[in-house]
Amino acid sequence: MNWMVLAFSLIQMAANQGIREISNGSNGVFIYTFARHAEIHKTLVVTAGNTFKTALIKSGAARCVSLLAGMPFNLGDGAGLTILLSNETQQVEAARLNLDPAHVRADRAWKPIKFRIPANIDHFFLQFNVDAGPRGDYTGDWIGIADGSDSDCL
Repeated sequence: MNWMVLAFSLIQMAANQGIREISNGSNGVFIYTFARHAEIHKTLVVTAGNTFKTALIKSGAARCVSLLAGMPFNLGDGAGLTILLSNETQQVEAARLNLDPAHVRADRAWKPIKFRIPANIDHFFLQFNVDAGPRGDYTGDWIGIADGSDSDCL
């Protein structure tokens, strides 16, 4: 079912699509709360090799998207997050972020992600893809994505 989201909350949107808190039966996409540098966020976690696609989002007056990303563990060789923005006629890579908290101390903090919504797009889907790190090691390759704090953006 395609429905328009007017108030963007990634976590609520995921919950509306049946994504639940982490449990023994969780697969590669789930909701998980964790802290980085004493800052706690409820996140949508996508593990390496998995994807999450939102319901249809209407941008309205907001012409940007604000998110936070982080990895809950300092393990493995890191992971990559790619965010695609698409509608019926086009798809663009909105953001790409590589995190390696085991080896890069700065990657142990929440990373802000902000991107513009193209002027010719008023409704769209977001797709979050996570891949294993540069050596293909899947150890600890969970990337959590939380709602951002920029009030001018979705």
